[in-house]
Amino acid sequence: MQNVIHIFHLIVIILYIILFTSILTSFIANTDNQYVYFLDTKIDMKCAYRFQTGCKCGSCGLTRGWINISHLRIKEAQTLNENSILSYVCTIMFLISSTTYYFFRNNIKKRLLATTGLLIILIIGWSDIIKKNIELKTYSSVATK
Repeated sequence: MQNVIHIFHLIVIILYIILFTSILTSFIANTDNQYVYFLDTKIDMKCAYRFQTGCKCGSCGLTRGWINISHLRIKEAQTLNENSILSYVCTIMFLISSTTYYFFRNNIKKRLLATTGLLIILIIGWSDIIKKNIELKTYSSVATK
């Protein structure tokens, strides 16, 4: 029984690392809704399922959707893949709950405080993105006049 618990914890840690890396990468990367750009390098991602069948799979547009959500372009994310918002929110909630559980297993107050702190950090990060988007729109509207 103890081995099963250790294997379960190992699987959760691996999943955590993969999802954390995905979320972090979505903040660093950018997209024009056709291609993904990572550190100014264009990445042409092809879906093997779509290439073989000509039909979109359930995860087509998910990467570009997550990048758009990280940059608070929610409409674009919704049009790329309807599940991108739900999967992104579930991933964030998994990361926050796993982090707080790992560090504060036996103390509910500390877990709530840590969860609140992580949410505040996320909101501060997004507020910076909102500010940059507003400045960019203001600059582009002034430049077109």
